[in-house]
Amino acid sequence: MVVLFQRPKASEGGAIKREGATHQAFSVSRDDFELAKKKMTDWGVKVHDTPAVDRPTGSGFYFFDTEGNLLQLYAPAK
Repeated sequence: MVVLFQRPKASEGGAIKREGATHQAFSVSRDDFELAKKKMTDWGVKVHDTPAVDRPTGSGFYFFDTEGNLLQLYAPAK
């Protein structure tokens, strides 16, 4: 599913606190989520300073691609 929202102005590097969450999210299994989190840490991927979320509905964290786009990896709860 792709959801598009029109913004009144361009996003400035995925500034969540100022502009709201403007990002692409990828849903993965719990096992893939834990593996990806470890690999991203090992590879030095820039993670957003917003704390990772761990809710009853699932877990997620924000990170940046090489172009500075804000992305989220999300794993629904089991």
